[in-house]
Amino acid sequence: MKKNRAIPWWGWLSWVLAIILGIVAYAHLPAQVAGNANRITPRLLIVLYEPAFMLGIILLWHVLWRIDPKKKNYESFWSTYRYIGGVIVVCISLVYLAVIGHALNIASMRFVPTVIGIMFMLMANVLPRIQPNWWIGFRTPWTLSSAESWNRTHRLGGNN
Repeated sequence: MKKNRAIPWWGWLSWVLAIILGIVAYAHLPAQVAGNANRITPRLLIVLYEPAFMLGIILLWHVLWRIDPKKKNYESFWSTYRYIGGVIVVCISLVYLAVIGHALNIASMRFVPTVIGIMFMLMANVLPRIQPNWWIGFRTPWTLSSAESWNRTHRLGGNN
């Protein structure tokens, strides 16, 4: 288990591709982009916001398991932890693709709810593999205090 790689390579790749997409799109965006509720957003903010958010998630994913009081459990589900982090980053990059496409008037935002739904389906598929921890899964006082409650809740939530 290489704990210095909390995000899989394809998660990093989607972040790099999002940055490249932003650089390419920057020249084609108008100086001001119309946003929600009659707000105008500068194109630099449109291009930088989501890749910065993705980098924050990536860095947070590298730190969370280290400060978890139950970090010894991560060895048993390390690949699942990495997978969930990668899925989150890839889904954010797909939302970013829709935002840039919408700002360029070449795509619709209808794609976003589908991406979010697929993200939850992919995470629910691996939910039963997660062991008790303080950051991922159904963290209630009951599931955190009982391994049996944790396992049953995550099996039900993951539909396995």
